[in-house]
Amino acid sequence: MDFAQLRKEILDAKIPLSVILRKAYVFFKRTNNSEIINWIEMELNGYDDSLCKDWENFPEYRKPHGQPKAFYTVNHNTATPLRIHNDKLYEKISRLCFHYSIAQIESIISENSDSHFWFTLPKKNEQLLQKSLGENVTPVVEYSKDSFVAMLNHVRNKLLKIVLANESNLRKLNIDDSSEITEASMPTQINANQINIYNEGKNLMNNDFVSVGGDIVYGDKAGADLNKISAQNILNSFNKKISDSDLSPELMDLFAQLSDNLVRMCEKLSSDDAKKVARDFDNLTEEVLSKTPRKQWYELSAQGLIEAAKSLKDFAIPVMLIVQEISKLLSQ
Repeated sequence: MDFAQLRKEILDAKIPLSVILRKAYVFFKRTNNSEIINWIEMELNGYDDSLCKDWENFPEYRKPHGQPKAFYTVNHNTATPLRIHNDKLYEKISRLCFHYSIAQIESIISENSDSHFWFTLPKKNEQLLQKSLGENVTPVVEYSKDSFVAMLNHVRNKLLKIVLANESNLRKLNIDDSSEITEASMPTQINANQINIYNEGKNLMNNDFVSVGGDIVYGDKAGADLNKISAQNILNSFNKKISDSDLSPELMDLFAQLSDNLVRMCEKLSSDDAKKVARDFDNLTEEVLSKTPRKQWYELSAQGLIEAAKSLKDFAIPVMLIVQEISKLLSQ
C-alpha cells in the first residue's frame, strides 16, 4: 500500500474508519511523528480515564451535546425532556466525554437498529437531580445515532487533513509486508453493552468532584426502558464488582445464578420493583465485598430480593434457594 491508496481508502466511506486508522498508524510509525502517532493510538484504543477528567483539553468532537430527559414512574412510556435552568449544571449533564475507541463507536452504530440511545447517570448525579425532581424519576441523557456518526466523520476528516499535510513524507513510504497490512486491518471486536461513558465536572451543590456518565440503554420504545436500566444495573454490579473480586468459586457461581434470575425478573416486575431489586442486589454485593461484611445488612438486602421474587412464581423458589446458599457460605 502506498500514499495514493491510503488517501483513496480514507475517502471511501464504505471502509471502516478503525481499519483505515490502523493502516495510517503503520505509515506514521515510520515517520516518527509522535504527536500524530499518539492521536491515532488514542482513537484506536480509546482515551485514558485521566484524559477524560481533563475536560478543557479533551477533544471537543468527543463531547457532543445530548438531551437531558427523565423517565417518570407514573408515566414511564415516555422520556420527558428536563428543564434545567442552571446553565452550568445543564452543561455538565448534557455533555459527556466519549472516551472509547473508534471500533466501539462503529459497533454502536452497526450493531443496533435504534435511532436514539439513553445514558443513565451514576448514583451521585441521579440523587443530585432527584433532590429537585423526586425519587420517582430516573434521569437520562438522550443521544441520537447521528451524534456517533458525526464523531466518526470528524476523525475521518481530521485524518485526511493530516495525511495530505504530510504528503511529501508519506509518498516516500510503501507498505510491502502483507502481514503488517493484515494486522493493521484487523477491526477490534466489541461488546457495545460493556461500554462506559465518562465526564468529570463539579457538583454545583457541594463542590465535590463527581462523575457524570453511565451505561448505555438501547431502544426507540421507552415503555420497558426503566426495567432495562434496572437489568443493566444488575449486570453492572456483577461485572464490575463480583466478577473481578476474590470471592470463592462457589460464591462467584451463586452470584452469577442470582444475577441471571434477577435480570429476567426485571422483565416481569413493575419499574419501581425492578429498581428496588437492582438497588438491593447492588447493596448486597457492596456488603459482601467489604472487608467486614455486616450480616444484618446483607441479610436485609437478601430478604428484599426474596420478597420481590415471591411475586413471580417462576422465580420464588430458585431465588430463595440461591440467596439462602449465599448466606450460608458467608456465615461460615
